[in-house]
Amino acid sequence: MPVDKNKKSEQVQTCPSFFGSHSVMVDVEATKKLGSDNLISLKRKDGFGKEKDPVEIYTVEKFVICNDEFGSYKTERSKIDNGCADPNRYVTARLNKLFNIVDDKKNENE
Repeated sequence: MPVDKNKKSEQVQTCPSFFGSHSVMVDVEATKKLGSDNLISLKRKDGFGKEKDPVEIYTVEKFVICNDEFGSYKTERSKIDNGCADPNRYVTARLNKLFNIVDDKKNENE
């Protein structure tokens, strides 16, 4: 069957990429709700890897909550804008929702 190259895809991409996590996807309010256990203290360093004098300490979140077209998910801050696919974004439960896969065990209980 020939493919119509002029036909637009039905799936609309609302995020910068399909599999990566990006800073525009971070839900700041939901991330704040993770609490103080989610914070880590770091020492600010100069461009040469040496600690600044006086030492500046700042806090960042270990995990952030991101939103995409299929819902929200929790991921590590290091996965944001790193140019790689984020495994937390495409876990099996999220793919089931994407492809409308129904769990047979769930239907048996209903």
